[in-house]
Amino acid sequence: MSKNYFLIILFLLTSCLFNSEIKKTSSVQSQCNCTFEFNPVCSNGTTYDNPCLAKCKGVSTFEIGKCECNPNSGPVCATPPMQACPEGMLCTQVMPIPKQYDNECEMNKERATIVKPGACP
Repeated sequence: MSKNYFLIILFLLTSCLFNSEIKKTSSVQSQCNCTFEFNPVCSNGTTYDNPCLAKCKGVSTFEIGKCECNPNSGPVCATPPMQACPEGMLCTQVMPIPKQYDNECEMNKERATIVKPGACP
């Protein structure tokens, strides 16, 4: 009989702990009364899952869609695209040397591939 009581108490404690973890992970949605709908919006280089979550974070102006780049990313080390060889010429393809860009937007304009955030070595 005491084993049964022990198992019941253990079950109740475990279920209470599990329930509190669920509440912690969904706190943003419950505080703001937002859904889990994925309808991305962009504000100042940050992508939010939907307009409700953006407003919940204090964002008043945003554009529909994901952010193309983050203008506040800081320096980015990236490899510029390889130059095309003019038709009819033999060219030796050499990988471009990584270059430092002021931010992700500048990197995207040149269609560079990110090596790492921050300055190039």
